[in-house]
Amino acid sequence: MDGETALVFARSRAYVDGDFTRTANQRKLIAALAEKILSMPLAKLPGIVQTAAGSITTDMSVTDLYSLATQFQDGGELTMTSCMVPSITGMYKSASYVFCDENALASMMQTIEAGGDASEIAGSTSKLAQQLGVK
Repeated sequence: MDGETALVFARSRAYVDGDFTRTANQRKLIAALAEKILSMPLAKLPGIVQTAAGSITTDMSVTDLYSLATQFQDGGELTMTSCMVPSITGMYKSASYVFCDENALASMMQTIEAGGDASEIAGSTSKLAQQLGVK
């Protein structure tokens, strides 16, 4: 994909489930970008990292980002976890909402922090949705 096509892919909400497919597409795009960057010649990495740093917000310096990229390019183990926050959907005051399942999110984060695969953790309840009487 060229840049314009990638933006359309990442921003489109023209799906039956709207934001759910859009965010899944964004995760796919980020994974593809990481793979492409890590497959580039080492000499091109400083320029790529410098350009990317101007488009993201992070507490890492450009030097840290470059070091991280070279670490993974040199065969370091890279694990990317792509998950959606466990949630449920519901109507509240005639508007559709997505409510975070706080308990499932805590379980997901524990799994991730332990190095496990959290992609199968799904939401089923939400304290806020219950408080609002959402069905």
